[in-house]
Parts: sequence; structure tokens; C-alpha cells
Amino acid sequence: EKERFKALLENKNEDEPTNKQKGNYGEIKSCLNLLTSEKLKIGVNGKRYNLKRIGDDAPNSLDSKIRHGIDGIYENLTPLPKFVIDETKYGTSMLSQTQKGPQMGLTWVKDKILKLEKRRIITPELSRKIIRALENNEVDRIVSRIFEDGKIVTKKIKVQGSESIGSKTSDFIFEIWP
Repeated sequence: EKERFKALLENKNEDEPTNKQKGNYGEIKSCLNLLTSEKLKIGVNGKRYNLKRIGDDAPNSLDSKIRHGIDGIYENLTPLPKFVIDETKYGTSMLSQTQKGPQMGLTWVKDKILKLEKRRIITPELSRKIIRALENNEVDRIVSRIFEDGKIVTKKIKVQGSESIGSKTSDFIFEIWP
């Protein structure tokens, strides 16, 4: 899919790749990065991450159906944090304001977790564990930004108060090149 995406970018057709393809590419790359990054396993800013994806699988192709909600939930096998919740953005795309509050805000994340439980993608027990961890500040909420050149920059979201997200003042976690 990486080569196909690169070919779409080089095609010079302004309609390609589509926003769906960009989003799916970003999610595929972000998931692979979070699961395999040696830098994360060694430790960043005093925290080690050894992640196992739970819940929805990452898209398996550029043309996979778009799923709205959390892009990735990971259990950290070397806590703390107990869980990592990832939102992937391609290029200049930004976190948005939703009817449930800011994207990646506490209310928004809880709502999406409960929807995954309702759709039986996660168990009620896992849903309660994640929500309890969120309430106890044992979850890192991160944004993985994927650039056209393959560069990935991941930042931890700095939570101000209970709901506002300062994505411009995020703590830098790490960056890698393809």
C-alpha cells in the first residue's frame, strides 16, 4: 500500500489520493509505527511504551471503509500509562470541535469507547478499564501526524482543565523518518 500511495501522490491528478486514502494511509503508518518503534520501547521522556493494539484493527488498504471515532487504542504492556489512545492526522489536518466536545477531549473519548462497547468491538469490562484509567490520568492521548514524505511526528496531547485540548502546546514525544 505504501508504493500504491506513493504512486497516487506522484500521479499529479489533483483528486488523488482521496481524503479517504490519505486517512487510511495515515492510520496504517501510525499503527505500524506505534507497534514497532524501538525508540518507544527504549523510552521517551521517562516513559516506556510496549504497545498492543486493542479494539478496532487498523485499515488494511487505502480503500478500506472509513470508520469514525478513535483511530487506535493500545494497551501499554509496560505501564504507566496503562493505555495509549491515538488520533492520526495526515498533512495539515487538525483536531476538530465535535458535538461531544473537542476531538480527543475526555467526553469525546469516553463516548467513542462506549460506542465500541455497544458495537461489541470491546467488552464491557475493557470499556470500564479504559474509562477508569482515563479518569485516573493513566492514559496518554496522542496525535500522530503523517507527512507526504513519510515523516511521522507524534505528540502527547496536553490536557488543560477537563475538556480543552491545546494541540499547539502538545508535549513533543518523538519523530521518525521512514
